[in-house]
Amino acid sequence: MAEMTYSEALNLALREEMRRDPAVFVMGEDVAVWGDRGGVFGVTRGLAGEFGLDRVRDTPINEEAIVGVAVGAALTGMRPVVEIMYSDFLTLTMEPLVNQAAKLRYMFGGQARVPLVVRTNLGASGGKAAQHSQSLESWMMHVPGLQVAMPSTPADARALLKTAIRDDNPVVFFEHKLLYFQRGEVPGPEEWLEFGRAAVRRKGRHATVVAAQAMLGMVLVVASRLASAGPGRSRCRRATWPSTTSTRPWRGFAAPTFRFPTARRWRRWWRLVRPPSSRDFGRFWRGPGGARQGSASRGSRALVAPSAWPVTAVDHLR
Repeated sequence: MAEMTYSEALNLALREEMRRDPAVFVMGEDVAVWGDRGGVFGVTRGLAGEFGLDRVRDTPINEEAIVGVAVGAALTGMRPVVEIMYSDFLTLTMEPLVNQAAKLRYMFGGQARVPLVVRTNLGASGGKAAQHSQSLESWMMHVPGLQVAMPSTPADARALLKTAIRDDNPVVFFEHKLLYFQRGEVPGPEEWLEFGRAAVRRKGRHATVVAAQAMLGMVLVVASRLASAGPGRSRCRRATWPSTTSTRPWRGFAAPTFRFPTARRWRRWWRLVRPPSSRDFGRFWRGPGGARQGSASRGSRALVAPSAWPVTAVDHLR
């Protein structure tokens, strides 16, 4: 058993499977020639030097074409491992991935196999902006015919990637950006995990908490602290809702908080967006010559038929 990072464990799984089966090959943007860094997070580092550019192929920046070519290769007996640089770009692969790869085995009555792995990463980290920070695993989980893998530790990363490559069905393999440099123990080369079975990380009697990827480590830390505090000594704080307006620091993270709008805020918002009614005619309609219709007094406002369209939205908002 050796200690390595999450990224190194993925790299090791690719090496082992490419050595074991010559049908396995890797393709994606910058996986081969980007200074031998092995893509954005170094997962394919050194593979081009060992296996050559025929089995580690750089591609143009066209995610739909990358996955489309991989689907065709899988149908003809190859086992492609595709890297999509960020999971946000899966939106560009929906036609070949969702409409073709996920359905072909069923549509051919089991006579066709699509042993395809689409590797990508999810989650926010390092200021990569909204178009590179989404978590779209729930989309893929709702597509019949696709399998989804989400390793949480280096050991899981190696074992699940080996399982995904050996599977005869398309697998979308999600890695988390915050985990790439997390270190952990990784067992021997024959260790692999079966899809669909949960791993119990800590046994207890009072509560069940289900977590995946980056949240797993946080949950285990909280469980350890609660256990060390002993029964009756732990405290539950009032939960706050997420918001885009204010933040509170929590252990190095900007944890957003949310305040539900009060009745006063709701009334103010409704006055801004509600459609005009007959009660408003005297307030914001202008008559012939531009004169405002209706009484100046709010309590004795005259309701008159409009003689022109509302002047502007600004007048309405007043």
